[in-house]
Amino acid sequence: MAKVWIALRRVTSPNALVCFVVGDSAPYGVHVPVDRWLGELAVAAGFKSYTFEKTRDRNVKWKNRKHNVPLHEGRLWIVNFGILWVFRDFGDKFCNNRFGKRFV
Repeated sequence: MAKVWIALRRVTSPNALVCFVVGDSAPYGVHVPVDRWLGELAVAAGFKSYTFEKTRDRNVKWKNRKHNVPLHEGRLWIVNFGILWVFRDFGDKFCNNRFGKRFV
């Protein structure tokens, strides 16, 4: 994935906005914070910052889980410019309207 972030950084414009839909995991009870790890990889590749927008909780219906880690799924927004606050204000509407498409 580090190579993917480096390649994306090379081909994206200065106003780029990248969105990945990701979910964390806990195989054998070991929590894997995918959103944080991928976000940190993107920043290390040269992107400005990242934020995670949770869309749902995962694995809450099953009683036979082998771990007690609350899992989630959502959008990992990778930002190459300084408007990180916009995501917290607009949420879902941001990626679906004309304002959001201008930056993609």
